[in-house]
Order: sequence, then structure tokens, then C-alpha cells
Amino acid sequence: MKPFLQALFFVLLALNCRADEPRSQTNFKSKDGIYELQLLRTRKDTARKYINEAGKAIYPITSRWGMFIVATHKELYSFEESNDNIASKTALISDNGNRIAVLDDWSAGIPFYNYGVLSFYERGRKIKEYVLHDFLCSCGSISSSVSHFRWFVDYRFAPLTHSLTISTYELNTFVFDITSGQLLSKRQNPAVTNTSVLVSGLVQKIAHQHYKLTVEHRMHGTVPENGIVTFFSKKKIRPGAYLTLLIDNGQRIDAPGLYEEANLNSGTFKQERKLRQEVESMGGLKALTAEQKEFFLGISGCP
Repeated sequence: MKPFLQALFFVLLALNCRADEPRSQTNFKSKDGIYELQLLRTRKDTARKYINEAGKAIYPITSRWGMFIVATHKELYSFEESNDNIASKTALISDNGNRIAVLDDWSAGIPFYNYGVLSFYERGRKIKEYVLHDFLCSCGSISSSVSHFRWFVDYRFAPLTHSLTISTYELNTFVFDITSGQLLSKRQNPAVTNTSVLVSGLVQKIAHQHYKLTVEHRMHGTVPENGIVTFFSKKKIRPGAYLTLLIDNGQRIDAPGLYEEANLNSGTFKQERKLRQEVESMGGLKALTAEQKEFFLGISGCP
């Protein structure tokens, strides 16, 4: 198992996007301005103490939040949260203030398959939670910077219809009911087909309107073993650009919602290839433990 664990280590090292400038917000208002979620206080959670590698005692922080009516300053309810870290995320408040969707739009951890990115609350009680692997077939389908990573292209919150819509770099759109936290639908962009590839990487010019892309990350489709996809494009592309492109039968495809300028995590295609070889040498997926299999699919599970 040692080679597999080594591969795991290097993947985590490559994807490590810990923040050097964490974001913090102490209040969130509803779209109509009627309700406001306020941070009331924080405290060290002594019951959950753990010792770090240096032998120092670390105490997780528990935060208490309150929902208020802005006009009267009346508190509707309050609650404690210790693992969602709402202050570093975005809280979307329903039209009656009773329900909250907490969206991690400034992710500051390691983009691993079980990293929590979306939670739903009803009057302070968490009713549903989703992790990164619920949205992405590969944890490399993110745009990262020195301070955080972003796992979706955009979102639309409609409190009057109780819906939250999230679109990802993998050209999938998710619609949630904020009253229950349930996923209502998942739609893939119709431009993605059985013959297309959705890839990110360095683009170089071969001839007039003909280019090649050296794949750094694959989100859909079958990529040649050498990691190079050639294609035709009527739209002029600047050689040397790092782009995310949808290519079908050797032609660049315009797809609504595709963010071509996305600077997605690099190097995951090479790591995916190494992991596949490692898994094959170990006897295939059936030889992996449940945790190893889930990790493997989190890196290279794209169809």
C-alpha cells in the first residue's frame, strides 16, 4: 500500500490551498433587508480539545449566532455552531428568516472529497450538509489562489421561490430547495456529449485556426495517453494561454456557462494517471478499502 499512500500525500500537497488571509464576517442580511444574522460571541470549546504535532493544546472555536428583525432589533432565535465556520462563508437567509443556506464561497482548506461546502439550517438546527464530492467528480475542478479556492462558477439565490442554484466548472447545475435542503435537480450542460472532452491546460498554436492543448486537468471524456488534445477553433486563441475548453470531434465548442478563462488546479491529470496505474497494479478498485476507493474516485472519477 505504500506507493498508494505516497500518491495520496503528493495529491494533498499539490491541492493544498490553505488561506494566508482568512475572510471573516460578523453579520449577514436577507435580500429584502428585513432579517439579519449576527455573530453574538465566540468561545473556546474545551470539550473538544486536541493536541497538535508540536504538543500544543488546540481548542476549536464555537460561535453563537442570532437572527434578528432589523427594524425592531427583536431576536427571533439563536444557535451555536462549531464546525461550519459561518463567519468565513456566506449565509443566505430565507424570506421569513427561519432558514439559512451557508455557502462556502471562500474555501480555505484542502479541497478533499469530504470537505463541507454547503449546509442548510432551520431556525438554527442543521438539517442538511453537502461535501465537495457531492458537486464535483474530481476535486481538481477548482480555481485556486494563494488565499483560497473556488469550487463553483456562480450561484443564484431566490428566497421567494425557496431555491438555490449552483453551477460548477464541470458544467453541471444543481438546484436546491432551501426549506428542506434537498437537491431538486442536477443538470449537465447539453453541449457535453459522449464524444466531447472538457479539459484545462496550456494552449499552443499548430497552424492557422489549429491548436493543441496539453491537459493539466480532465473533467469529462477520454484524453489521449500523451495528454495532448488537438482541435480547430474559428475563435482566435492567444498561444500560451491556460484555458478550460470543451472540445468535440476536434473542434472547440461554445457552451453557455463555460468559464474558459478559469485557472483550474494544475497537475491533476498526471496524478490521475499515476493513481490509475497504482490502482491497477494493486488489483483494481475491488482491492481498495472503502476509504481508498472514495479518495480515488474523488480525484479521477470523472466520466
